[in-house]
Amino acid sequence: MIGKASLGSYAKGLIEYCYYDKHVSAKMRQRLDEQDVRGELVYIQNLGIKMHVDGKLDLEYLINQFTSNHMQNTNLKKFMWHQSFSFAPGEKPGNETIAEISTEFARDFGFEQNQMLVFKHEDTANVHFHVRP
Repeated sequence: MIGKASLGSYAKGLIEYCYYDKHVSAKMRQRLDEQDVRGELVYIQNLGIKMHVDGKLDLEYLINQFTSNHMQNTNLKKFMWHQSFSFAPGEKPGNETIAEISTEFARDFGFEQNQMLVFKHEDTANVHFHVRP
């Protein structure tokens, strides 16, 4: 498994990247259907969740929770950690395994009490997932 970490300051862009097909423009997101969603939410921690009537996640609700939390400490400019993990081609871990790896990662890096989203992507030759603590 290969990991990659980065920091960001734009919750909306980072969360939308994990959920929507990366080729979908912001204008098109208002009229998306299920095929435009590439990320499967496999784990959520210390966040509320809402769904639209069409079954898609209410991303604005999630984004607002991250932004509201950031308002508690505006001195922190890059408040969104983005951790991705890629498995070897052909390896197909289940959602439970991905959630387990994510919670171990969070514990090891001191994020066990933080807000966290974990999205799985299967749009490449290797299954990978994104952690947003």
